[in-house]
Amino acid sequence: MKLLIENWRKFMTEASLDEAWAGTKGFGSLIAPRYMTEMSNAGEAKAAFEAGEKLQGWDEYGRLVYEAYRAAPNEDPAGLESFNALVPHIDKNFQRMIGRKFTVEFVADDPYSSAEEMLADARKTGVLRISSLFNQGGFYGPERNLKFRAVHDYYAHLGAGKKGKFVVPGFTWEGELRAYNKHLNFVGKQGKMVPALFTEIVGQAATFFYTGAFPDQKVVALSGFDYSKLGLVQGYDIVDGDLIKSGKQEEENNI
Repeated sequence: MKLLIENWRKFMTEASLDEAWAGTKGFGSLIAPRYMTEMSNAGEAKAAFEAGEKLQGWDEYGRLVYEAYRAAPNEDPAGLESFNALVPHIDKNFQRMIGRKFTVEFVADDPYSSAEEMLADARKTGVLRISSLFNQGGFYGPERNLKFRAVHDYYAHLGAGKKGKFVVPGFTWEGELRAYNKHLNFVGKQGKMVPALFTEIVGQAATFFYTGAFPDQKVVALSGFDYSKLGLVQGYDIVDGDLIKSGKQEEENNI
């Protein structure tokens, strides 16, 4: 009987890990965000939290990622190793993408209102326009940083130029999570590049959608998060779609 109970607990734990995944079907087992949705309402989650509201689900996840990003140093050894590992990926795939259907044009404004518009315009004109707004010299330098944006937009948001109808991850909190998943599958879930990818995409997106301000680049590996199953946070359990500190639910039930 004891073994049966242990196996059941293991099964339930593994099932909850799978359900937390923010994959192609949407937000998984976490509650969909109330505040961190569109670029137009970026910053509302932080205002709500500071006013005393308890954030839930993917809003709370975004806050936790932001807090980790904010508290992290400008760089750490694990981050340096991962960011360096990402350099060949950026350079190789930028050259690969410009040798295909689209040419790349870097522009000083925000050229598209949605990822769908980006796809339609790129297919029509043969030009993929990449915004240079908030471009940072940082670790990669301004030129390679723009190349990384182009690679991410092409392979993650546009699905590597796929034909026909398919879901295009938008420039929203959900869209960036989905685009991260696509980019993660592209580089391999266990590779050295993954921590840098999480910091650059999920870390910066969480900071922007939570605070409303675009963050400075940090060359770090954010700890406490599952890089391949978004939504899982060390020290937290998923209870009814919400992130609850481990042990807190049991304490409340015993009151």
